[in-house]
Amino acid sequence: MFVTRQTVSRWEQDKKLPNVHVLKTLSVLYGIPIDFMSGIIHYWACALSSC
Repeated sequence: MFVTRQTVSRWEQDKKLPNVHVLKTLSVLYGIPIDFMSGIIHYWACALSSC
């Protein structure tokens, strides 16, 4: 996926969100629909910004 360990660490710590290309790759890799992945991202974004 061409991301650094530091980038993954930021995702895990909710300091940064993956971009759309990474989401697509993760969706294919894990067999999870992209709309489900986007729901997870929406949840993270709200958690980070207090929606």
